[in-house]
Amino acid sequence: MKIQLRDLNKMKLSLRKLVNADNIPSRVCYRATKFTKKVSADLDALEDTRIKLVKQYGEKIETGEIKVPSNKEDEFTAAFIQCLDEEVEIPDIKISLSDLEKANLSMLDFANLDFLISEEDVPSKP
Repeated sequence: MKIQLRDLNKMKLSLRKLVNADNIPSRVCYRATKFTKKVSADLDALEDTRIKLVKQYGEKIETGEIKVPSNKEDEFTAAFIQCLDEEVEIPDIKISLSDLEKANLSMLDFANLDFLISEEDVPSKP
């Protein structure tokens, strides 16, 4: 399954919440962890690219940090948007909605993870 990095980036906090949920079956944790491990390399590469772009377009400020000045924000944003538009291959893993009833996920989490969730029961084997 292909997904844009922007969508993968939006869901990382919801994925972390799912992996750390206490009230879900172990098979769901396993599927979520398996999925997260496979996509974390893409998310790490995106963050590395963002840092390189900050260094490329940014300037050191008094504190020693690098900040993108307002006159270069548009260039930085355009370059980063190009990265977010890239598509990556992710595993096609499904999790049953019924298994997430006690996961304490927010509506936003469900929206972010929608493509992983099936309203029908998913067989035990991933």
